[in-house]
Amino acid sequence: MKRVSRTAAWIVIIALLMAVGVERPSRASGLDSSASDSLLATWRIDQTSDMSDEVKIRATVDAFFQLDYANRTTTTVFTSRSFLMAADTDAARTFARYTDGLLKYKILCWDALDALPIGYEEYGPEYKEVTVDATGSSASVRVLPICTFRYDGTQASKEYWGYQTHVLTLHKVDGKWLIEFEETLD
Repeated sequence: MKRVSRTAAWIVIIALLMAVGVERPSRASGLDSSASDSLLATWRIDQTSDMSDEVKIRATVDAFFQLDYANRTTTTVFTSRSFLMAADTDAARTFARYTDGLLKYKILCWDALDALPIGYEEYGPEYKEVTVDATGSSASVRVLPICTFRYDGTQASKEYWGYQTHVLTLHKVDGKWLIEFEETLD
């Protein structure tokens, strides 16, 4: 029975990784390259500034979720979050591929159900805990990312997201805080 569970898990993982290469049909554009370029530029400036480690860690986590939400609102452009991921171990590289693949899979499902939002607004995370280890090279973050999505042109049609606490593990690589792993607490 344990072998069947492992086989099923591998099949799901492989299917998700294959979804990384699948393009969605064009229907509406919610994320243009200038928005993602701006987010990347802001994140880089934050990481090279004299700000505290906690501010830099929050900047990485915020960029991760903002790209997640922006990617959900488009069917034409997908911006990888790989620049935010630590790739210094096999596990971190696998997680980096998995996280974008999983998001692309979810977007395909939402698109098939005609449930893609047209935009997002009011991103406001609730940070529960930001802990940096004694060496200053790794950190743990507990955050409730809160976002409101719009599903049509009116302001009345909104959906509030923020029901799962996320725990992220970050690692400092060449002075930048990068995500190694993320899990959600249901």
